[in-house]
Amino acid sequence: MSNTHRFFIEDGQGGIITEDGEEAMDYIIEKGDEFNLQNLTNLSEYNECQPVPIELDAENENLENKISLVIEKLGMLGTTHLTKSQLQEPQKLHILELFDNKPYTTTDEVVDSLTKAFEGFMLKKSTLNNFILHECHLTIKRLQRQPKARNDPKCIDARYEWVIE
Repeated sequence: MSNTHRFFIEDGQGGIITEDGEEAMDYIIEKGDEFNLQNLTNLSEYNECQPVPIELDAENENLENKISLVIEKLGMLGTTHLTKSQLQEPQKLHILELFDNKPYTTTDEVVDSLTKAFEGFMLKKSTLNNFILHECHLTIKRLQRQPKARNDPKCIDARYEWVIE
């Protein structure tokens, strides 16, 4: 690999030349001196990735308009209205308390408990599952029943013997 650097420039007519005026096609590239000519980014991609500064005042009358404009600009939602979550803080705290007391609680048990604790409250399992997954950062697993014979000492010994052979 050589220590000399060559700069290539556009000649104004769509051609590429070296700084000495030689055409780029005439320049011989030695093995190991290959060029990486791939664009890493461009200005428009860079600008799209930059955060949008927002100053919101809760007492401002145009707060909802600003929020809807920001959402449209970010492309998060196609509509300009926001839907309020069914789960409010008391319900969220109730769910967290259930999982703290009994980590293997089923979604049916949580929905039943919420219905009993909060009169007239209805909740879909999908809403609950989204809350558990995205806000509680818990995973939901289905119960898989295993036959009793699977863990029978005879079966375990037979499996062990099969592996040894």
